[in-house]
Amino acid sequence: PPLPPPPAAPAPPPVSPSPPPPPPVVVDAPVVCGRSLFSGNIKCPNPGLRPLTEQHAVRCCAPTQLDGWGFPPRDSCSVWAESAVGSWECSADKTYAEAEAICQAQGAGARLCTKKELEDDCTLGSGCQFDKQLVWAQKI
Repeated sequence: PPLPPPPAAPAPPPVSPSPPPPPPVVVDAPVVCGRSLFSGNIKCPNPGLRPLTEQHAVRCCAPTQLDGWGFPPRDSCSVWAESAVGSWECSADKTYAEAEAICQAQGAGARLCTKKELEDDCTLGSGCQFDKQLVWAQKI
């Protein structure tokens, strides 16, 4: 008698799609001159992306006036700005994490300003003589 056919090979396990790669870890954030006019100036020589561990000046933005904030929105800007935050301290040499924490501690909606807000001079003249300093901006 003929031999029975060999057993069928087991079906391969279903292939599940591989998980998406994790988002890249952001290790840099932008720094922008405190006043656009001074970009490239000796004190603001190279605005651009910097390691989060570098130390730069801090300016904060908020959608509404917060206690003690005296710099209302300028021209085409829609944010209030302040440099002397907290106990009226100027924060000139802070890492990105320190800068972010300083701004968030100011109250509802307070945050680091965006690169565009800084480049549009929304923080111009907001104190601490940071117009000629590199200032942290929100991560892109």
